[in-house]
Amino acid sequence: GGTNRKLGATPPAEYFEAILKEQGEAALRSHCIPLNPGLWTLESYPAFLDERRRLLAEAMNEFVHSTDAEPTTLSVDALIEQGESATLEFKATFLWDVNQGKANNERRLDVLKAIAGFLNCEGGTVLVGVQDSGEIFGIEMDLSTLGKKQDRDNYQLVLVNELTSKIDKDVCNYLSISFHPASGKEVCRIAVSRCPKPVFVETDKGQQFYLRSGNSTRPLNPKETNAYTAIRWPKKAAG
Repeated sequence: GGTNRKLGATPPAEYFEAILKEQGEAALRSHCIPLNPGLWTLESYPAFLDERRRLLAEAMNEFVHSTDAEPTTLSVDALIEQGESATLEFKATFLWDVNQGKANNERRLDVLKAIAGFLNCEGGTVLVGVQDSGEIFGIEMDLSTLGKKQDRDNYQLVLVNELTSKIDKDVCNYLSISFHPASGKEVCRIAVSRCPKPVFVETDKGQQFYLRSGNSTRPLNPKETNAYTAIRWPKKAAG
C-alpha cells in the first residue's frame, strides 16, 4: 500500500520520478504504473487511469495463463486494487473465525472451495488476509492458532495438509504459496493454475465439485458437474 498511500501527499510526477531514480523501472512496473512521464501530470490523469487499467488487465491475463503457477511481478497491492473477479478471490482468514473470535474449521473449507473453483476453471489467485471490501485483515490471527510454531512454514504446512486430505495430493503441483507484507500486516497469496483433471472437495455432505463463476465460487449439482466435466475434460469423463 506504500505507493498508493503516498500519492495523495506528493505530486504524481515528482513521486514517480523519485521512485524511478531510486528503485528503477521495475518498481513502477510491479505496481502497473505507466512509464510514460507524459501521463504523470494532473491534466493527463484520465489517460493515466486508462493506461494503468490496461497494464493491470495485461498483467492479470499473463498470470492466469501461466502454466507453472509462479507469481508474476503483479504486486499484492495491485491485485487488491482490482477487486474480486473471475480470477481473484479475497478471504479474510484461513483458520480464524472473525465473528466467533476463535479458530473454526469452516474457514478452512472456505479457502479450499475457492482454490478448487480456480483449479476447475482457468486458474486465479486467492489472497488470504484480505476482506471482501479489499481491507487488509492479515493472517496474524490465523498464525495465533498454530500453537508453539506460529510462523509461515507451519501455516503453509497446515494449508498443504488440508489440500492433500480434502482435495487431492496432486493439486499442490498446480499451486504456488507465498507471503507478502501489506499495510503493516501479512497476506498469503495462493496462485492457482488450471488443473488437467476435475477436482472435488471432501465436505460433510460428501465430495463436492466447485467452479469459479464471475466473482464467486459455487457448487455444481451432479447433473451440472457431469455436463461440465464432459466438455472440459472429455477423455476424463469418458474414462
